[in-house]
Amino acid sequence: MKPFEYYSGPATPPLSKKDFEKVFVYDKGKVVWEGHRSIYERDFIQELHPNGNYPEAVVQIVLDTEKYEMYFKKRGSEIASLIEEFRVDLFEYYNVKENPKRFEAFDLAWELAQSLGFEGIYDLFGKLVQLI
Repeated sequence: MKPFEYYSGPATPPLSKKDFEKVFVYDKGKVVWEGHRSIYERDFIQELHPNGNYPEAVVQIVLDTEKYEMYFKKRGSEIASLIEEFRVDLFEYYNVKENPKRFEAFDLAWELAQSLGFEGIYDLFGKLVQLI
């Protein structure tokens, strides 16, 4: 078995929806500022807007839906692959690769111990292996 941290670390970093948003600030029909939301929150709001430079500015936040969906598909796929790798390694470690009940035991361990992480699933599966 690999260290439990290995299975918890997909290559794609965790991001939020905000990371895929672009902000446009309009004043009197013209774009006065545009950029990523994190920069908008850090720079524009704190430095430009409070000074009253654009008292009637309109803010539009646009989500890059395509990149957002691609990111979550990629990250989800990586997580699913790591879970499958953990499951295969677990079966091999406990020498139950051919046991027909191994999937049921894993599913039960996953359901009951998922909140405890891979180590908790490993511990519970080890106890269930005695029954199968």
